[in-house]
Amino acid sequence: MTKKILWGFGAILVIGLLVVGYLWKESAEDITATEQLERYYEVYNNKDFEAFYDMLSEKEQEELEANNKRQDILKGFEKAWRVIEVIKIEEQDGGTKNGTIVAATVSHPPHGSEPKITFIETFKLIKVTDEWKFDDYISKEIVD
Repeated sequence: MTKKILWGFGAILVIGLLVVGYLWKESAEDITATEQLERYYEVYNNKDFEAFYDMLSEKEQEELEANNKRQDILKGFEKAWRVIEVIKIEEQDGGTKNGTIVAATVSHPPHGSEPKITFIETFKLIKVTDEWKFDDYISKEIVD
């Protein structure tokens, strides 16, 4: 009788894990390029460099490693960090797995003697294994 209970509990646990895994996979596939850019700013605001690094495409990661820039980026990331307020995110071009151009209008609030700065950052994202990855930083334009 005890073995039947354990087997039943084990079967329920396995089924539960499969359902959770399926739902997690489905939610990762449903994230759009614009939502991934929104996540990028959340990761940045939380100072989570490792999560930021994981959002980069393999090409971008290899470039950082090949040029020994990973530590430099980390130091710059921490030194220049200021909260970013997202005003608007919009897809500009693409929408395919080969590449999607997404732009964000964001601002840094005033900091010390520095005034509020609003700018538009534009990125190219590609779809890799059902997840949007940052493949290129295209531009940063300061706006009033």
